[in-house]
Amino acid sequence: MKDFPEPVVAAIKALDSAQRRKILIHLEECGSLTYSELLKETGLSSGTLNFHLKILLTGAIIRKHHDRYYQMSSRAFSIIEELRRIAG
Repeated sequence: MKDFPEPVVAAIKALDSAQRRKILIHLEECGSLTYSELLKETGLSSGTLNFHLKILLTGAIIRKHHDRYYQMSSRAFSIIEELRRIAG
């Protein structure tokens, strides 16, 4: 069966979760957050947050800056901007 290239599949998977979208909303609003700040802002448990951050990193939707701060990637901004444009 044909599928999209793996980077596209990873990005789609990364956005296919309300909890991951919640993380992205906080990062979009704040610019960058530490792991501790994300724990506080999202209310997720440490294990759950780790699970979702790993998927977001794998999909290149977020990046870790200076080994401390999580930020949305330029790819994420482009995807979200295009989805908002399509949605009207």
